[in-house]
Amino acid sequence: MTEYDKRLKVSQIVKKTKQVKGLHLKVDDMAKKTEAAVEKENAGGQLTADEEALVAEAEYGTPYPLTTDKDTEDMRSAAIT
Repeated sequence: MTEYDKRLKVSQIVKKTKQVKGLHLKVDDMAKKTEAAVEKENAGGQLTADEEALVAEAEYGTPYPLTTDKDTEDMRSAAIT
């Protein structure tokens, strides 16, 4: 299982639960954009520069959104106080 597959699974879970916000919403949005770009490439469609970058990154890693200081609360573990 690749990182892309993991993100795809997270996206599927998010669709079922509908309880996502903050950084997790950004990650889900990025996963959706990447999935759409990969499907478009597989269908033989013309990709934009952004889509090409997402597809290239998905081959070897996971496209991940830029994080800001506002995202730090979402990134903290409940186990760490």
